[in-house]
Amino acid sequence: MGTIRGGAPRARLAIYKVAWSGINGTKISNIDVLAAIDDAIKDGVDIISISIGGGVINIADIDEDKLFGIGSFHAISYGISFIASGGNSGPDSYTVGATSPWVISVASSNSDREIVTPLTLGNNKTILAAGLIKGMQQAFAPLVTFANITCNQDPIIKYGQAKILEGKETYIKVPQFSSRGPNSFAPEILKNLSKYYRSSNFRILTPGVNILAAYPSHLGGDNGFKLMSGTSMAAPHVAEIVALLKAAHPDWSPAAIRSALTTTAWNEDTYETEIYAEGTGGKLANPFDFGGGICNPNGAADPGIVCPKEVPSRLDMNLPSISIPNLKDSVTIKRTVTNVGNVNSIYKLVVKPPRNVDIKVTPNVLKFNAKTKKISFKVKITSTYQRSGKFTFGSLAWKDGKRFFRIPIAVRKQVDE
Repeated sequence: MGTIRGGAPRARLAIYKVAWSGINGTKISNIDVLAAIDDAIKDGVDIISISIGGGVINIADIDEDKLFGIGSFHAISYGISFIASGGNSGPDSYTVGATSPWVISVASSNSDREIVTPLTLGNNKTILAAGLIKGMQQAFAPLVTFANITCNQDPIIKYGQAKILEGKETYIKVPQFSSRGPNSFAPEILKNLSKYYRSSNFRILTPGVNILAAYPSHLGGDNGFKLMSGTSMAAPHVAEIVALLKAAHPDWSPAAIRSALTTTAWNEDTYETEIYAEGTGGKLANPFDFGGGICNPNGAADPGIVCPKEVPSRLDMNLPSISIPNLKDSVTIKRTVTNVGNVNSIYKLVVKPPRNVDIKVTPNVLKFNAKTKKISFKVKITSTYQRSGKFTFGSLAWKDGKRFFRIPIAVRKQVDE
């Protein structure tokens, strides 16, 4: 495999134990997790990444409202970014965990990379097979197959060192296990690309399928590593990216970082193929599946504008997303953005309204200069549908010719019977 390193190799790690082995499986409690968060705050960490939540653990004495609400809010108030796995309870709706608006909850996707091992057959032909083998063996090993057992007395094979292949073998998918929105507690909060708030969904989408992860050797791992899948594998990818963003922009608040990740995310892969959702009959994925979209680290490092909010209040969270679960007539929502790009910038509006929804934004052009660094805009959302229906999805984006700032929108018409 060569040298293995993390996404932020110069970061210093502080590890806090919160899980314990029990007779019936893993045991995790609110007390241990909240104590670990408090210890991390006292130790002066910049980022907290936590890969536990719905569907992740066998036995849990956990109240996620307290864990991801109170604990994460405490961390955010100290300027600490809080990343959490979204859960592995998909593909059913209302299963996403860690949905507090100030948490970066992460959904899982597949990847276009495979870890393979070259297999050399007895006739000196070499084929590539999926697998993770340390290799370096010179001798052949016995190989028996149902097709050759009667005609080959001693079929043999030897394997080489594993390699990573890159290429377009498949489109990006949200795997079936990845939890989905909307938010079961507060559907009006649309959290991310792969995560929305306890409310909606995710904030961002990163690879979480067949990830080469550190693993305790005494639990059956091979030399401390194992291929694993789950949103617990996806969340650390975002933690790495957040570390790089904080290094590049030490003055950014956790809210600015969340905004940069959500609003610059891709809604299609690098091959311009749309994202699909497994377990849903082959339908295209939507913000309840992936939040803002596929994480775009380079875009997040230079987003142009962000939705800042140092410590959110219940009346004004200034979220980089809009979710309206019960639209009756029309509603007007305000968002405030701050310029973190070129001093003199002009952003023009591009709207993709949800089906049967009319959207009007004022102003429709944002002009920043040395004196004007913050601008508020209003979004009026009106349903053109006369009956109650399902959620439909769209977006509004601000573009300056180089950058884009996209806010995902989810709307459901509600008619009183």
